[in-house]
Amino acid sequence: MDLAFDGAPGRSLVKIMPTLNCLVNLTEQPFFVKAVKDIELIYFEWVHFSIKNFDMAIIYKDFVTFERISSIPSDQLDTLKQWAD
Repeated sequence: MDLAFDGAPGRSLVKIMPTLNCLVNLTEQPFFVKAVKDIELIYFEWVHFSIKNFDMAIIYKDFVTFERISSIPSDQLDTLKQWAD
């Protein structure tokens, strides 16, 4: 629960929780489930201390497919860096 963060993988802002093998949100449909083993790189976009929100791009191992989670509050950046390491 300490590593959970808010973000919008679809249209609405939801709580996304990292597990041992996945990044999940099971509270709203469509469900968001991404396997950690398929992720190659996580890129934080629009990270500025004067902006309240930033985006996170998940780049998969094929380097072609990607997923974006937007509207992540800036105060949760340290939590995400901790999970990404």
